[in-house]
Amino acid sequence: MLTLGIVLIAHCIFDFYLQSTGMAVQKETDNKVLVLHCVIYCVGISLIVNAIYEIGCLQNLIIFGVLIASHYFMDGPARLYLCKGGRSPIARFAIDQIAHVLILTALDFFLLFCARTRGFTVELIQVHSVELAWTGSFVAVCRPAGIAVSKMLESARGQNSDEKGDTVHSGKWIGIFERLIVVALSLLAQYSAIAFVFTAKSIARFKEIENNQGFAEVYLLGTLASVVFAMGSALLFSYLFSLR
Repeated sequence: MLTLGIVLIAHCIFDFYLQSTGMAVQKETDNKVLVLHCVIYCVGISLIVNAIYEIGCLQNLIIFGVLIASHYFMDGPARLYLCKGGRSPIARFAIDQIAHVLILTALDFFLLFCARTRGFTVELIQVHSVELAWTGSFVAVCRPAGIAVSKMLESARGQNSDEKGDTVHSGKWIGIFERLIVVALSLLAQYSAIAFVFTAKSIARFKEIENNQGFAEVYLLGTLASVVFAMGSALLFSYLFSLR
C-alpha cells in the first residue's frame, strides 16, 4: 500500500497542480492541449513508477502506452460522451477520477507481482511514512477536493447562480483552509475538535443562513462535502502509509 500512496500523490500533482484551469478548458476543444496534458501526466507517473520499481525498457514502453492511451481516452472521448449524456458536473468528475484511480491501482498491483521494488526507495518511504501521509492528505484536499466541492455545488445550484465573484473567490479560500484544518485534526485523531471549525463557520454566516434557505442548503452541502473529503483523505493516506 505504501507504493500506491506515492502513485496517488503523483496523480494529484500531475492531474491537478500541473494542469491549469486554462489547460483544463482548452483541452476540451484543442487536441494539442489534450495531448500535451497527457504527455506531462504520463511522463510524471512513469518517472515515479521507475523510482519505485526496477523496470525494463519494454515494460516501460507498455506502461507508458497504457497510461497515455487510457488518459487520452478518459479526458477526450469519454469526457465528451459524458457531457452529451447530460450527467451532472460532479457525476462527470467522479467517474473520471474513479477511472483514473482504478487504472493506477491496477498498475501498482501488477508491478508488485511482476517487478522488483527498489529497496532504497521503499525503505525511504517507510522511514518517512508519517510525513508522506500528511503530504498526501494536504495535496488531496487543496485543489482536487476544491474542484470536487465546486462541481458538487454547481450541480446543486444548476447553471444559474446568484453568488457574486468576490463571495465565490473568498469561499474558495475559506474552504481550502477549512479542509486543511480538518485534515490536521483528523491525522492527530482530534475528531471532536472538528465540530469547532463547523461552529465557527456557522456563526460567521448566521444571518445569511437564517434569512436565506437556499443559501443555507448550499452552505450546508459545501461544508459537509469539505469535511467528508478532508476526513476521507486523512483516513485514506493514513491507511496507505500504515499509520492506522
